[in-house]
Amino acid sequence: VQTWDFVFGNIASWIDVVESIMTTKGAPKVLSVSWVATMNSFTQSQLDATNAKYLKFGLAGFTWVEGSGDWGPSLISPDCKTYVTMFPSASPYVLSVGGTKINQNSNTEQSWMHSSGGFASRIQRPAYQDKKVEHYLSTAKLPPNPNNRYETTGRALPDISAFGAFQPVFENGQHTVVGGTSAATPQIAAMVALVNIHRYQQGLGPVGV
Repeated sequence: VQTWDFVFGNIASWIDVVESIMTTKGAPKVLSVSWVATMNSFTQSQLDATNAKYLKFGLAGFTWVEGSGDWGPSLISPDCKTYVTMFPSASPYVLSVGGTKINQNSNTEQSWMHSSGGFASRIQRPAYQDKKVEHYLSTAKLPPNPNNRYETTGRALPDISAFGAFQPVFENGQHTVVGGTSAATPQIAAMVALVNIHRYQQGLGPVGV
């Protein structure tokens, strides 16, 4: 299977990467991305510009699969007033991936405590999330929310999760284990790629956004 590697490190180059991929013949339709930063690292104009690019990217048939981060749900803003989510995982036009682990006692899969998630403070919840989020809010036992430290009207993340903790790998010929949503994200990206293959076989286009 042919794979491509892209290296980028700031919000400006993210936009450049999106444009570059869309204009490159034969570029992959599914990307697995692990680099994230806190929402408060970006201005509103940067968030808006990047979201617009991701929307364009998805409509062109590409799927950006993004890890939600490995800092748990309790990252706090510099002023200690609100919880902070990760970007671009908080974009409504990317597929946000969280991490799970295996409970050794029950041998069942459950959420991993370090998997980031929550509600984006400066990106409104998209309509496709309304039904599920409202059900969650009405049934879940959420922690106290003094002074509106999290806004339930924001984009909820992650969208999906996969096995991410204590994942066995081979590195330099040696067996070891790694963990993180960076381990979970490629699994979901591979699944999306397989879905695309089946769609192509039926004469359909890629799933996109």
